[in-house]
Amino acid sequence: MKKVFVVMVWFLIVMAVIIGSLAYIASTKPAPVTPSLNVTIPTTYTLYVGNGCPHCEIVESYMANNSIETKLHITLKEVWYNKTNNVELGEVAKKCNLGSKVGIPLLYADNQCYVGDKYIIAFFDKVNK
Repeated sequence: MKKVFVVMVWFLIVMAVIIGSLAYIASTKPAPVTPSLNVTIPTTYTLYVGNGCPHCEIVESYMANNSIETKLHITLKEVWYNKTNNVELGEVAKKCNLGSKVGIPLLYADNQCYVGDKYIIAFFDKVNK
């Protein structure tokens, strides 16, 4: 009789641990992400480039090969030889907390800056789907 009681106690302990573990796992799963119906994709983009910049050429080539400019309104602004555009680039960099030494290419979209060919191309891939 004593053995049956000990077995029953162990059975109840094991069951409690299993149920508790399952409850913990169920409560720690992240909630499924539901897309918001109020997603706004910027309608205008500004791409700051330099004439002869190799990373800028990669972005411009990607845009041409993927017809990005036919799908998105993008304003190209050359900053190495155009002082007005260079000053504007500095102001945009400040808005994005990038400091005064900012690199190009830089894409400014929806109050966010994307600097470098890889980040800009990744952004285009994301909004171009």
